[in-house]
Amino acid sequence: MESLEIILIDFNKNNLDQFIKNDLNIQVDRIKSSHFYDNRSENDIEFQQIESLEEILSPKGTGNILLSQLNLGHTFNDVMIVFSFDEESGDVVMNFPEEELFSGENPETMLKA
Repeated sequence: MESLEIILIDFNKNNLDQFIKNDLNIQVDRIKSSHFYDNRSENDIEFQQIESLEEILSPKGTGNILLSQLNLGHTFNDVMIVFSFDEESGDVVMNFPEEELFSGENPETMLKA
């Protein structure tokens, strides 16, 4: 199985919480697993324990969320989102199976999204 990625490069950390809450609208019941490291408490935590991703990923940090579904105008199944941030900005990588974007066989491949 092939996978595809959507990569948001140099994403401003100040916009991260709004992006997660309003744009991605991540639903807790669709989270299969998650992992973040809290620099302050020096503990591993899950997405459900986080009030602010901006704070958790400060000054630097990484984390990931595996979702059963994510709606980006089309509902994608089995989406992994990886966050990797430095002091001000970072990358958000959304990885999903190729068949979630395309249907049919070549040369009749149809774009679902």
